[in-house]
Amino acid sequence: SVQRPSSGHMAAGAAPSAGLEEETGGISLHSLSYEQLMQLKNSIEEELQGLQGAHQQLQVSTKKLQISKAALDELTKTSEGTRMLVPITSSLYVPGETSALQSCLVDVGTGYYIEKSVAEAQAF
Repeated sequence: SVQRPSSGHMAAGAAPSAGLEEETGGISLHSLSYEQLMQLKNSIEEELQGLQGAHQQLQVSTKKLQISKAALDELTKTSEGTRMLVPITSSLYVPGETSALQSCLVDVGTGYYIEKSVAEAQAF
């Protein structure tokens, strides 16, 4: 049978009680028809795909955060007046030079940015 996770734990070697399915909200797979089993399988597969997609998005976000922190660290080590190309878009760069870095903008999602000190941005 399929059972939902419960907060209680069964002792090792203990036999499940006859009312366990009702107690934990489980479903007896033996009582389901073929069509119901296929619906359950499809539902579980859809949920798994959603979770895999969310996991992949988290990995991408984690990598972007690591890259941003490394760039901020390098920028703080760069001396004032260093010439560089500044990205305006993903494919457009303009010449610029560094100045004293006292604060930076932190992307907090959905198009919102917060100005923070360098130390606060690194800790974010």
